[in-house]
Amino acid sequence: MKKHLFFALCLCAVPAYAMANSTTVEAVSYACDNNGIMKVAFVNGADGESFAILLQMDEMIPLAQEVSASGAIYKAISPDYTYTLSTKGKEAFLEDRNGVILSGCSY
Repeated sequence: MKKHLFFALCLCAVPAYAMANSTTVEAVSYACDNNGIMKVAFVNGADGESFAILLQMDEMIPLAQEVSASGAIYKAISPDYTYTLSTKGKEAFLEDRNGVILSGCSY
């Protein structure tokens, strides 16, 4: 329950937060095709490392940022998940090994 409360606070109460060491957290709620909604918290570390936390199926799933020629690509850290989140500007889509889960997403 605590993890859901933390994520809810992150997504609803704090749209963007900067910590003393210049790490930033930004919560984004995407509206997707077919009335889908995707909630993600993006964390940009002061050390240059970035990752995303995806709320999917009532779980918080951490995704590590990977090198991308354009936009940003985040892949699930845990081997239990195969999610890939692709973002560019205000647009995004989510897929797993079986194909696209959410498309046409924007905020």
